[in-house]
Amino acid sequence: MLLLSGVFFPVDQMPAALRTVAAILPLSHAIDIARPLLAGSWPRDVPLHLAVLLAYAVGGYYIALVLTRRRLQS
Repeated sequence: MLLLSGVFFPVDQMPAALRTVAAILPLSHAIDIARPLLAGSWPRDVPLHLAVLLAYAVGGYYIALVLTRRRLQS
């Protein structure tokens, strides 16, 4: 995830298939928020990035809840 999310290499210079994969990863959305803030400017598309991060958090929480309930019932 570190190599595809734009932490070390710019996502704009990747092939189209890798850019698509990078757009799905949650780390790339966190980086798109943090990098402009560290540079002293306001990030673009903040609601979109926050919505994607929230969707990953809710999805992960739901999966953990289902698996924990399944484990405790057996």
